[in-house]
Amino acid sequence: MQIAISGEASLVSPTLDVDFALPGGTEAEWNVRRIIGALEAARLSPSEAAGEAGFTWVGEKSKIQLISGFTPFKRGALRRIPVQPGIEPFLEGRVPVAFLDEPDVTRFYCVDPASLLGLKQRAFGRVDVRGISIERDFADAHLLMRYAGLDIAAAMTASPFAVRSSCRAVIDEFSSHGNDHARRAAVQLAQSGLATNVEEALVDVRRAAVRLGQSIG
Repeated sequence: MQIAISGEASLVSPTLDVDFALPGGTEAEWNVRRIIGALEAARLSPSEAAGEAGFTWVGEKSKIQLISGFTPFKRGALRRIPVQPGIEPFLEGRVPVAFLDEPDVTRFYCVDPASLLGLKQRAFGRVDVRGISIERDFADAHLLMRYAGLDIAAAMTASPFAVRSSCRAVIDEFSSHGNDHARRAAVQLAQSGLATNVEEALVDVRRAAVRLGQSIG
């Protein structure tokens, strides 16, 4: 989120929590072993917290959680990694990220704004380990459309069908009057101080979605 809306990064809470996604398939087991080795070499430790053990590593200031696409007959460490079937198309659009001290050196990749919006749409309705709904996905989807709409529209032209479908789904939802997901986004915006009240936020949610829908045709 911070990279996708970098010009408005103050709108999202600073975090060093990272979701590290890897494709499923025949190389997934080898990849996860290699990644865990790199995490441990960087002195991150496996988390033992409820709902995190087996796929989360924590450092002094960071937390990295692994997720994977579907792999049949999983073995070893891969068996403990949460599966998100069909995630692979959302990993194709990648954005290189560098640090200010070495702007010519790529440190890692993150998904492009269209893929991120699609992933947020896929996450609608998820709950945490306590069974409590995670509401921030709705507000995040709005912030992406509001502040990265042009980047989303540009990325969608070359995105896989699954990404385009998820993006169009959330655009249609947030453009509609009376949509529950749009209202939940508005509630989150109001509660976080990004809007004066829910009704004002709801107008902005719809406006951003309609504008993005018009830009992609």
